[in-house]
Order: sequence, then structure tokens, then C-alpha cells
Amino acid sequence: MCNKGAAGVDMMEVDSFKDYLVSQKDALICSILGGRYRRHPTRRVFIPKGNGMAQHTD
Repeated sequence: MCNKGAAGVDMMEVDSFKDYLVSQKDALICSILGGRYRRHPTRRVFIPKGNGMAQHTD
């Protein structure tokens, strides 16, 4: 795991995600197909580079 299991913007740890997805699969599919699903905004992170510049993630 690249993030060592750390929680994301939704505060859910990586290990908990599979159980959540299995239990909420049908509701998630219905909300996507019904046009009701709204994703959380992504958190922009700036990564300093060796040349003094910064690269952002999206």
C-alpha cells in the first residue's frame, strides 16, 4: 500500500473500504444510475521537486 493504509478525505482507512463497498454496493449502484451520486472534492497536494518547482496532484 503506497499510503500505508492512511485515511483519505472521507476519513475511511484503506482496510475498511472493501467491507464498506461490499455492504453498500447495491445502494451505490442505484445512486450512480439514478444520477444522485456526488463525489467528494479531491484534495490538491503540492509536491516539491528538485528543481525548485512544485507539481500538484489532481
